[in-house]
Amino acid sequence: MNEAMHCPAGSPWSGYAAATMKYCEANLCGWIAQPANTFSNLGIVIVGIWLAVLSSRRTDARPLKLIGPIAIALGITSLAYHASYTFFWQFFDLSSMFLFSTLLLVLNLQRLGALSQRAIVPTYVILNVVSMALLWAIKGKIGMVIFGLQLLAAVAVEVMVSRVAVTRVNYKDLWRTLVTFLAAYTFWILDYTGAVCNPGNHVLQGHAAWHLVNSFCFIFMYRFYRQFDWEKINAPQGVQESLV
Repeated sequence: MNEAMHCPAGSPWSGYAAATMKYCEANLCGWIAQPANTFSNLGIVIVGIWLAVLSSRRTDARPLKLIGPIAIALGITSLAYHASYTFFWQFFDLSSMFLFSTLLLVLNLQRLGALSQRAIVPTYVILNVVSMALLWAIKGKIGMVIFGLQLLAAVAVEVMVSRVAVTRVNYKDLWRTLVTFLAAYTFWILDYTGAVCNPGNHVLQGHAAWHLVNSFCFIFMYRFYRQFDWEKINAPQGVQESLV
């Protein structure tokens, strides 16, 4: 669904360029354009705060300490995006998603032995700068395409790690993440295509469910990556049994 936000001049967000992706929930001409899709992001913020506090109290490696703040950033920017329905906040919402997907990718590349500890930060920065530049230049639906490709790349590298592995790893939380994400994505598809859609429902929408369900992915991924000794990884670590 792609429809412009038609609000009279003088409305809170009328002077800003509209977002390029429209979900089922009807826009209201006020400070909160999409109430259900807006406030459902609080679940992600709460999870992010919990993970940030939890990680600060543990001796977690630096990469793990990023998961909580990234979740907080994603929740806040997505909240602003759906409240305003502007491309400005859509850009930062998608950029926050890139921060998470590229983190998974570079961590997996490091476990594969393809990235040294010294190269992980520059690679992470470059991936995000390029992704954000493409998003700003092309707009449209390119953001979700970039995010999807980054997630597929992270999964592909994980499969490669599992096939050259010498160290046993518990994959239960990774499987929980995949199942949870697929469930959330089902809500996203049903909402975005209009297959299940009640525009006037400002309490719960399919896209709001996408936010709420996906908040658990941050928890599962934190638990999955916490089992690795990131200070000592210089060679592939995975499982002896096959991932696929």
